[in-house]
Amino acid sequence: MAPTVLHVRAETKPLEHRSAVTPTIAKQLVDAGYVVNIERSPLSIFNDSEYEGTGASLVPTGSWTQAPSEHIIIGLKELPEEDFPLKHIHVQFAHCYKGQGGWEKVLGRFPRGKGTLLDLEFLEDENGRRVAAFGYHAGFAGAALALMTWAWQLTHGKDEPLPGVTPYENESLLIKDVKEAVESGKAKAGHLPRVLVIGALGRCGRGAVDLCVKAGLEDIIKWDLPETSAKSGPYQEIVESDVFVNCIYLSAKIPPFIEPNSLSSPDRRLSVVCDVSCDTTNPHNPIPIYDINTTFSSPTVPVKLPAQANDLPLSVISIDHLPSLLPREASEAFSSALLPSLLQLNDWKHARVWQQAEKLFTEKCNTLPEGAVDGEAELVANQSTRSVTLDAETWEDDVAGLDAKVPAGLIYTDDRRAIDIRGDDASEAAAARYKSAVEKGRLLYTHIQCADVQSHYQWTDLEWYGWAADRRKQPRGIPSDIRTPLLSDPGQVAGGLGCPTIEAHDPIEPKDVEWDHLHESTVEGKHYNPTDAWYKGIYYPKHGVLIVSNARSPRYAVEQKERVDEWEGGDLVPLGLLSDVMFLEYEHLCKTSAPPLSVKDLRYMFRSQIVNKETREVIFEVLKRRGIINGPVPWPGTAFKFPSEEALALLSTPNGRGAAWILISHRAELGWKTIKQITVFDNLLSAGERSVFREWSHPSMLIEFEDSSAPQQDDPGADK
Repeated sequence: MAPTVLHVRAETKPLEHRSAVTPTIAKQLVDAGYVVNIERSPLSIFNDSEYEGTGASLVPTGSWTQAPSEHIIIGLKELPEEDFPLKHIHVQFAHCYKGQGGWEKVLGRFPRGKGTLLDLEFLEDENGRRVAAFGYHAGFAGAALALMTWAWQLTHGKDEPLPGVTPYENESLLIKDVKEAVESGKAKAGHLPRVLVIGALGRCGRGAVDLCVKAGLEDIIKWDLPETSAKSGPYQEIVESDVFVNCIYLSAKIPPFIEPNSLSSPDRRLSVVCDVSCDTTNPHNPIPIYDINTTFSSPTVPVKLPAQANDLPLSVISIDHLPSLLPREASEAFSSALLPSLLQLNDWKHARVWQQAEKLFTEKCNTLPEGAVDGEAELVANQSTRSVTLDAETWEDDVAGLDAKVPAGLIYTDDRRAIDIRGDDASEAAAARYKSAVEKGRLLYTHIQCADVQSHYQWTDLEWYGWAADRRKQPRGIPSDIRTPLLSDPGQVAGGLGCPTIEAHDPIEPKDVEWDHLHESTVEGKHYNPTDAWYKGIYYPKHGVLIVSNARSPRYAVEQKERVDEWEGGDLVPLGLLSDVMFLEYEHLCKTSAPPLSVKDLRYMFRSQIVNKETREVIFEVLKRRGIINGPVPWPGTAFKFPSEEALALLSTPNGRGAAWILISHRAELGWKTIKQITVFDNLLSAGERSVFREWSHPSMLIEFEDSSAPQQDDPGADK
């Protein structure tokens, strides 16, 4: 009988340095008669050389997709977002059994390819206890970052978030940094922080408590089921603690531990929440004060506080791979605990722990919605719909504005709506989506050349419509992906714009301004409810540069599934498009500079670290047509001049069309301008990483404007 082959795939999630099978465990598996293939991994904490002498074979990164179907694929974190069917047995954390966002797409890939998911999160022993978990190190790392954040707020102010962190070689180095941070915070606050840990008796909670003890804390409140069962949440004790660490395992709906209204308490000391459980997209998340995951590069997200709240900041840490802060120790502990189960994979159909995992997989597959398994063409088609992003200006909003302001003869309804794709295969669907993007871009480009669709809004209207400005005295920082083209001297770097750094302390630029839609408003007899939309920008008015660092339109904000029940209804605020809000701020900065600057000198618009699925799909498609297959290259990137098809396709994307609408809607202020070219680039991944981790590329775009002339009256469409 041929030996069982275990194929350990390389992790592809950024900053994920752990491994499910360490060199020590690989040797024990080989000694037990398994064939073990280890993918080379540039991210793993374990060097390839550490597997030499174990008997395992090193194989190319990503080669699991070509492995024979009988090989068992072992990994840790979820697979990259793709749609091809999965034919293997996969042992991993998939995060698709608890109703998480997009669960049906993740799970549906397995039955479509006749594969099987044996989810590591649900492997249990005879007593119902998980056989292996990263919980201890997750709690340990989460508490460490929480204490660092508490101290950072005190020493750097509420407007400067905790900088990015990198993995530690060992626990001692981490504790050293935490102790130093806590002492600096104590010097400012006059006391050590009070920390409340819920789930303190579990693996995760024990890790959080241990970290607090090793950091020298004394006021540690340890809650578990007896405390949370004694009364229903929300809990005032959380609000009255400096730091809250959530370490529970959420298996059903429970009352919230904390909610937005409780943050108005005058007794609030709470300034840091670390949600180690990280049930961000779970509809029953007991900490409904945030809605995005954070990362090691951006560990915290600020919470929008009620108007009645005190001045203390509140930040949330919601990193879903916290143990990677201590990747070597976390991997060794997990892999050792998993070994007895791994040794049963040669006869997994008859091993209780794996039988139970397969049974759960079958049960979950039976809950898949209609079409998730059989409707392959429909699944491919659905890829063209907009994914959950924070930086998309909706095509529907744009078209609605045109309908109200432009004669019908200029627009053809069929051209401006996305094509409903029902292709026979993925390549046909992709071709149709690209064709649709080109046509939408062509329509927008035509409007740039001749349409007269003037926005009537003024900068002072923003507050009337419920917007509030957050003007930072010190910018948070220039996004790392655009620093090279933005700050480099043009004589040293091709295409460099030579803008000043933050450290140059130029009194005019850069300006860091965030507009948030937080207030009710009544304008001309119409009432508008707040939407929690935002537009975050960095402005260089002297250099004619507008940087969109993050954006969430009112329409997107209220259409999120988790916001539907909270939305109080009514009309959406009409002053809500990126092209209006951010342009009005740019115009205001130009007019109030000393001396005043010309708005007409606007030349560049950056879209930073793009995560929108529709935009990324178009970027990879246009690059492929240029023969670039591994995604965007570093600056100077790849330029697409207008009116090429590739440039038009990029213009149609959620991250491109806002620029078009600035030129169309604000021609009275800007004069006649057009778009010269769009450059796409990625300065975050090395060449080697791009070839391996293409799906994790977060491209950036530089949209370059240039002056043009008004159309002559005998030109087609000039009178329109």
